[in-house]
Amino acid sequence: MEGDEEEDYMSDLFIKQDVRPGLPMVRRVKEAIQKEEKQKEANEKNRQKSIKEEEKERRDMVLKSALGNENKGFALLQKMGYKSGQALGKSGEGIVEPIPLNIKTGRSGLGHEELKKRKAEEKLENYRQKLHMKKQANEQAADQFRIRFKTKQEERKMEGDLRKSQRACQQLDMQKDIDVPKETWFWIEPEEEDKKDEEDKEDECTSSDLSVPEKLHILTAYLREEHFYCIWCGTTYEGESELSFCRCFTLLMQLNSSCRTHPLCSSSCSFQIYIANLPSRLLGFAQSFVHIIIVIVTNF
Repeated sequence: MEGDEEEDYMSDLFIKQDVRPGLPMVRRVKEAIQKEEKQKEANEKNRQKSIKEEEKERRDMVLKSALGNENKGFALLQKMGYKSGQALGKSGEGIVEPIPLNIKTGRSGLGHEELKKRKAEEKLENYRQKLHMKKQANEQAADQFRIRFKTKQEERKMEGDLRKSQRACQQLDMQKDIDVPKETWFWIEPEEEDKKDEEDKEDECTSSDLSVPEKLHILTAYLREEHFYCIWCGTTYEGESELSFCRCFTLLMQLNSSCRTHPLCSSSCSFQIYIANLPSRLLGFAQSFVHIIIVIVTNF
């Protein structure tokens, strides 16, 4: 009955057996590891080597050993003056060690490894080309975006210049008691809800065929010829003689012929026109000032 009773693991007997120093335990683990390593070495020595392994060992042993005098080829070289360890060639700059043998062990055909290497290099080169082309495409897309953005800004500026010219044309025409513009789009069109005549619609279609640069070109030419007014100078001249000092229109046409950004002037072109025409503007202001002084002096 006592043997059938369960053992009490909390009794003093088991607790005393468990309390032992740690050094013997570490020694046992080390001994077990060393025993396992020795067993592996013994198994490796006792393992029967394959035919390929034995052939490789014999081949490596023979290749590592130098040729002796019993070799006819080496004996012939010695008779010709060759010494062991000497470099080949008349100048002594040739190879010292014999060319190593590359034994093919795989099942692939001759040239297969070179073919795989060449294909890998071609694949890498294609990948690099794709990256380069992708980079170029991104750069071109960025350039096109900048060009479109710049063109859109210039179009907005030209539309503003056209509205400015239309307002100036309407004001100057009314000062000359001109009630109807020469072209319907010469003035800023008022917002009317009434229907227009068919002729007006045809005129609108004709005017809509013109682009904003073309309208601006025609309208600025009309302002200069009819009213002696330059929208870039913002000055109304007394006549053709004073207007001849203003080179805005002529310089604008010269810039437009070489300007690649827009059919008419861009912001940079307008700045160049302003700088180039600055002396004529100052001369016009001086003439106006002198004219005012003369009028004042004559009245007094």
